[in-house]
Amino acid sequence: MFLTVLFMLTSITAQAEYAVYDYGQFPPGSPVLLFGDKVNIREEPSINAKVVATLPIGDSMEIIAAAETQYTVNDYTTNWYQVAFEYEGEVIQGYVWGGLISIVSLPLQTFDEENFDVFVFSITGFDEEQGFTGEARIAKDGGIISKVSFDIISHVELEGSGYSHSISGIALDDAGFSQLDNIFVLSFMYAACGVANGDVLLFWNGNKLSYGAEGVSISEADVFSQTFDFYFPSEIEGSPDYLIHVQSFDEYYDDVAPENTVRLYKWNGKSLEQIHDK
Repeated sequence: MFLTVLFMLTSITAQAEYAVYDYGQFPPGSPVLLFGDKVNIREEPSINAKVVATLPIGDSMEIIAAAETQYTVNDYTTNWYQVAFEYEGEVIQGYVWGGLISIVSLPLQTFDEENFDVFVFSITGFDEEQGFTGEARIAKDGGIISKVSFDIISHVELEGSGYSHSISGIALDDAGFSQLDNIFVLSFMYAACGVANGDVLLFWNGNKLSYGAEGVSISEADVFSQTFDFYFPSEIEGSPDYLIHVQSFDEYYDDVAPENTVRLYKWNGKSLEQIHDK
């Protein structure tokens, strides 16, 4: 069997964290899953090139190299990639546009080799005013069973229509919430002063994937820093189904205490609702 597929299945089963996106690129040798469904793999990096295979969401492949050719969908621009994958008992190669490759792929609590339920995420669009949009999907047996779209953390002035942050993810258990299977944490990172970093929380209750909350950190050397913390029910005694989000802002040049904004959320079994902001 395709050895890379076996390696990938083993690694994402054994580890809660799985990500291969480095400053807007999939590095060569990265094991990845498809984010798109019924994806045409091409002979060359072009939508007009011959189709060598059509694959469902969640299918696995290995990145060989980024092509110089780029393509734009919904104003989001990224590279085509040469990939290797197993198809009809053989390992073959082809090209796929980067927006159809999952940036973060995480197993669900139900994951096993016979029942491959997986969380996948990719960037899906760009707007000059709003920035970048992403979408997370739950894939089961080669189909999409739930999805949610949301704005992702970005820096439009730095990135233009091509996303440049690194992205990683981790799958948590219910963290003390009732009627919840997993919390997925997506982390967006760029090591530079004045550029936003942070986490997005997504909630999976076994039937529906929903957006949770966003925490942002940003700093400017010797000027200011903004940081955040999330506190889950398992960390808050006597507070089932509540999430506390604390944003802190500190200006270094003023002799004043940091400012804290505290947001309180309640999980109702289907979605996370903000009930307090102070």
